Amino acid sequence: MKIIVAHTGASGSIYCVKFLKWLTIRRNIKVLFTATDEGYKILEDETKVSKAELKKYASQIYQNDDLRADISSGTAGVDAMVIVPASMNTVAKIANG
Repeated sequence: MKIIVAHTGASGSIYCVKFLKWLTIRRNIKVLFTATDEGYKILEDETKVSKAELKKYASQIYQNDDLRADISSGTAGVDAMVIVPASMNTVAKIANG
């Protein structure tokens, strides 16, 4: 199973880290991680987990503006995507297309 975990600029980074840790103890789950620029900053500020340390929890880390990344395509073969934490701005954009 392939899961994308995305982090927005919302507060609540501890939930993202807890979810990533939970996924790492599961078998046969490939975790792909991305975050907004602000998301990376908030993640490090709130949890002291750096971008480099994320490699312990994700097999691949992407920049959110990398449109050439395989996860940017609808044919990437991803089974699920979780946005944690999700800002209300992001939730509204998803809900309204």
